Amino acid sequence: GKQVCYKPFGCFSNGRPFNNMRRNLPDSPQKLDIRFLLYTTSNRETSVELRPLKINEKTLGFSPFIPESKTIFIIHGFSDRGSSDWILEMKNELLKLTETVNVIVVDWRKGAAVGYLKAGANTRVVGAVSGYLLKRLHYVGKVKYPQFHIIGHDLGAQVAGYIGEAISCIPRITGLDPSGFGFENVDKRVKLDPEDAAYVDVIRTNCGSLIRGDFGGESRYQVGTVDFYVNGGISQPGCSKNRLNFRRDILKGNLEDITKVACSHMRAVEYFTSSITKCNYQAHVCPEGPRVDIIMGYHSIPGEHGKFCVETEDTEPFCVSHWNHYRQFSII
Repeated sequence: GKQVCYKPFGCFSNGRPFNNMRRNLPDSPQKLDIRFLLYTTSNRETSVELRPLKINEKTLGFSPFIPESKTIFIIHGFSDRGSSDWILEMKNELLKLTETVNVIVVDWRKGAAVGYLKAGANTRVVGAVSGYLLKRLHYVGKVKYPQFHIIGHDLGAQVAGYIGEAISCIPRITGLDPSGFGFENVDKRVKLDPEDAAYVDVIRTNCGSLIRGDFGGESRYQVGTVDFYVNGGISQPGCSKNRLNFRRDILKGNLEDITKVACSHMRAVEYFTSSITKCNYQAHVCPEGPRVDIIMGYHSIPGEHGKFCVETEDTEPFCVSHWNHYRQFSII
């Protein structure tokens, strides 16, 4: 295979097992122009950009970054961007929590606005650069590894997997309807898998085949420590079928904006966002089994393994049960 090297982030080859994207190689960090946008309670609306190669005590000290605090990464996927409404909504909900958090949005729109196979290859470099930043925040910002939480949607969930593959002590990765195409039946180094973090919780809402316009991968493959299949996991109530042309829209990258055409696929994001302060999603054994002591979403905690099922309402806020006022931010 061929390889490309991008210092200090490493080398990337298209030999096995990384021949999963029809041997596409990732673009350079310069070309991808990845932005890391920091939001905290002191800068809720206007982000401050963090530059991985320029992080030192001085630059971090001048930023609103809160040292020694929980730090949450949000990573978008294919044909999407860091300024999407869903990202801003999720960020706003996270900043309502009583615990102090740094929210870092990874914006890799240039690398995601290409054909799917190229975007899939680009996730490796996005993961490497994000992992580099995470290490700098650990060493300079004194964030302990157990304080990181990485949330990725679509190909962003695969980016999260590459971060977890490179840094072995990540406590939690949340995969929101992770992309399946090119990431199934492959070596675990290539895809998000249960070993990428101590706890990998996955919300699945649009399982199927990308060739038929479903973004979330086939349901028979388990992705995380726990996979939550919402409303069956294939399509969501109130959503129409994605009408996409695989060759034109997906392979050639002519999809303007995934958030407008992939309703069921985007629901994973909405369910997660509503779980932060509003909804308590109790899971049960699939398909019709007993309830288990596990909840889906932001407040999910490790303990179980396997596939679980969750039902929601058809419209926002989607909850069947709400957090009551007193337990709103702390789950006992």
